[in-house]
Amino acid sequence: RQRPVHPSRRSATVNEHLLQRQLAGAMTLLSLEQEARRVQTAQELMFLMVNRTQTVMPADMIFFFPVEHGRIGPLAAVSGISEPDPHAPMVMGLNDCMRHHLPTLHPRILGEPSTTHECHPREHGVPPEVMLCPLTTPSEELVGVLLLARVQPWRREENDLVSRLGLC
Repeated sequence: RQRPVHPSRRSATVNEHLLQRQLAGAMTLLSLEQEARRVQTAQELMFLMVNRTQTVMPADMIFFFPVEHGRIGPLAAVSGISEPDPHAPMVMGLNDCMRHHLPTLHPRILGEPSTTHECHPREHGVPPEVMLCPLTTPSEELVGVLLLARVQPWRREENDLVSRLGLC
């Protein structure tokens, strides 16, 4: 027969569990940051960011778009596949869609398009909740944009975490 647990002991256990989860998340973020600093090529960085970002920021799909001359370039990497097919309808649609978005130094959650020229990536088979995460060098040079997509809505506090993730 189990003895009842005092309410103050129960909340201490919940707090310990929450603290353990937070510490695990922080360690995962630091590990990803260290890995990003060790990569030698842009190709390695793209692969790392699209395939390891999910350990820090839950997303159903992650796409990497390089930034070239201040504009978002064509899709270069997708989570879970070795190389995107440039002729696939989703890839062609996303390239066209992202061409109309201007890269910024701050992450942003995409809402409804504000102009008739803009589109939302969900129109091309991407999960509906989308966040754009700029990838910058320590000197704030923009080198790429991660498009993180998932079914669940993004929370505002996730912007802080994504801001940290953008420093490569």
